Formats: sequence, C-alpha cells, structure tokens
Amino acid sequence: MKIESNLIRRQEYVDRILEAGHRKKVALITGGRGSGKSFLLRLVREALHAACVPSARIIQMNPQKYNGVDDFLDALPSDAGFSGQKVYFLLDDVHKIDGWSELLEMLYKKYNCIIYAVLGEPLNSDLRADSWFDGHCVEIEMFPLSLKEFVAFHGYQIYRKPVYNAAYPEKDSGCKERKQKASSKRPRDRYTIYDGNGLKITEEVLLKQYFEYGGFPQVLSCSYDVLSLRTEHEGIFSSILFMDILGRKDRRQLSNPEILKAVSQMLAVSIGENISDTQITKRLNDYCGTTCAIQTVQAYIRALEDSKMFYPVKRYDIRNCKELSTLGKRYMVDTGLWNYICSNILIQNTESEKEANIEYNKLLENSVYFELGRRGYEVYNGMLRNHNITFVAIKGDVKKYFQVIGIADDEELEIALKSLRAIRDNFEKFVILNKREKEITKDGIHLVNSLDFLLGE
Repeated sequence: MKIESNLIRRQEYVDRILEAGHRKKVALITGGRGSGKSFLLRLVREALHAACVPSARIIQMNPQKYNGVDDFLDALPSDAGFSGQKVYFLLDDVHKIDGWSELLEMLYKKYNCIIYAVLGEPLNSDLRADSWFDGHCVEIEMFPLSLKEFVAFHGYQIYRKPVYNAAYPEKDSGCKERKQKASSKRPRDRYTIYDGNGLKITEEVLLKQYFEYGGFPQVLSCSYDVLSLRTEHEGIFSSILFMDILGRKDRRQLSNPEILKAVSQMLAVSIGENISDTQITKRLNDYCGTTCAIQTVQAYIRALEDSKMFYPVKRYDIRNCKELSTLGKRYMVDTGLWNYICSNILIQNTESEKEANIEYNKLLENSVYFELGRRGYEVYNGMLRNHNITFVAIKGDVKKYFQVIGIADDEELEIALKSLRAIRDNFEKFVILNKREKEITKDGIHLVNSLDFLLGE
C-alpha cells in the first residue's frame, strides 16, 4: 500500500520550527534540494491553523515575485490592520530576493511577528556573525526522510521478536571453541518485518531498500521500477548541477558541467574516506584524462558542498579535544542519489560478496552520520594516536563515540572495540553492527543493532 507524500507529517521538524520561531522570532529552514523544505512550510501553516491562528494573520508570500525589498514591503498589508496582534510570515525561497536578510530585519521591526522562511542557499560567516541576525534567527536544517519516516511512508509493519540474548564473548572468555559456540547462538533477526505489499522481508533487505531508494520525498512518491527511480534522481541531480551551482550568478567561474559531474562522481565514490582535495584531483585527472588544477577542483567541491549534496566532516583529536583541519571525510545527502551517480562506476562492477559488503557498510556509515545530525549532534571523525573512531558526536556537554562496522566478523568487531577502549574518558561508547541483540561489554561499550539505531530504538 502506497502512502501519499502529503500524509508524511514530519512532525519532529514542525515542532522544532514552531518552537524556534517562538523563541527567536525568525526560523530559517535550510537543506538541500529535494529534502522537502517547501512542503514543510505548508505543514507549518496547517499547524498554525490547528492552533486557531486566523488566516488573516498568516501571510504567505513568494519573495521572488517582487523586484527587491521595497517592492515586497509595498505589497504587504498595513500593520494597523492587525491591531498589534501577532502575525506569521511564511516566505518560500526568501534568498531569491536581493537583500533578503535586510528584509527579514525590516519585517521584524515593522510588525509584531514571527517569520518562517525557506532559505535555499548556505548561510555565510559574515551573516552568522551579524549581531541582529545572531540574536533573532535560528536555523533548522532539513534532511531527506530518516529510516523511521521511510518505514511510515511505505506502510511497513515492524514487530519486535523475542530473541535469545547471547552475552558477547569477551576476548579473555576462554578457548576458541567456546567463542564459536557463543557466536552461533547470536540472534539472526530481531524483527519480523512486512513491506507495504505484505511480503515478509529481513532486516538487511529493509536497509538495502532504504539505501537504494533513498529518502527524497518526491522520489518515494513514484513507482519503484528502475527507470522511474533513475528518472527522479536524475532530475534532482541535474537541478543541483545546473540550477543550484552553474545557474547562480555568483558562480559564473564554474562553467564546465562535465568537470562538475566528474567531481561529484569522485566525491560520491569516496564517501566515508579520509581523503584530501589533492587526492581527489589526482583521481579525477586519472579517471577522466583531464589536467585540472587543484584550485579548479576545489572550487567545484566547495560548490557541491554549498548545494548540500555533500557534507564535509572534520577530524577530531580526541586526546586534545580539538578539531583538525586535514583529511576529513564527506558524506552524501541521500543514498538513493549516491546509487544513481555511482551506478555506472561502482555497483555494476561489484562482483564479490566482500565488495558488496564494503559498499553496504559505507552506506550504513553515511546513514548513521545523518541520523546523528537529525538528533542534533555536531559530528566529527575521531582520531586517537593510531586509532580511528568513525564518529565523535557532541551536543552541549554530552559526547558519544561510535564505531560503525555493519556487516562484520568477530575479528573486525574486536578491532572496533580495541579502538574504543583506547579512549580513556567516561563518555558512552557504541559499536553499530548488523544482526545483534543489544549488549554491553564488561567495560561498558554498547553493541547496537544497525536497525535499532536507525529506527531510534
């Protein structure tokens, strides 16, 4: 059974935006193309109506229809008509009017109001540092659908099964035969899952479907044949390249769509890798036979990051508690878009089970990164001497460490545990892997099932 996209309420985002507006008066909805920003503005309007706000005090306008700030202000009703009552502005694509930040400030000063605005461009550092902007605006970044939303969208039914909770055999727990015996008792699937057609599927099939289809709401509204999926993803990909990057007036120096496409492919193939811009440039020139300078490639990389197709993640020195400026990673906004971009490079050439597992684990790591972002964490890749930690997630005074290993054997699990044990502080530590009951090792490291984590269990 297909659930129409207009029934996906995205209530967590609606609640955050309404709360942010009441707290700071201006709530900016940001995020990449296709993440559902404009639709969210509709949901905010519905929420205001549900809260008994009269329609006359909800002013929804599209700033791009007006020739500048003055023209926009002239089209607004007089504030006297509201008798001092609070009004609510809903502005889609506010960035398309010159001087949009000044417009928000003028509206705030002229009206007793709360402003909800969709912003389709990145906030620059100068604007973030502006005292008025910093004091009155809050950014809510949208991502494509989470796994939990994906499941709700399709009407999947998930039931938790009673399973045998096997204790994790610690490294010193005994002979090899005893470890193998304990390992053989681990549960295979923790859930009984039925897809939207009532067919029973496994945990890994559910995750593979999520990775293949992705979370763009408009893509999930189409029929799930290969051609339809490719057509929808191609539309989003082309719009990002030609409208959000090459079509912008401030990016006229970026004029070669073939190089831009090739750079996006190189970044997609390299998600989850510690890789420098120099290495990306070398791969690009080797693969395409070009002679691009690193400065040119960097300009295209920054444009793809500004468009929110790729998210750069800095490394974090765990011992000295500071960011590092070199060899970060990048993750892609949507795994379905990743499949579209990489299909002719990677997936068709993936022959062995080992190679398939590597790609699966990369996409799981990608999804965990965005799930941590949805939960409000600042996310880094951790480094401690010769140990690499997949993610260091920080929210206020809370810090958590994650190793994402997905499909892994006992040897790979031991390596992940060894890296976490090298961290000497008392913050929580997690290993996210497939097909495992929730467990805690003797030294307090949580072993978490991949599906449990992505569903928020």
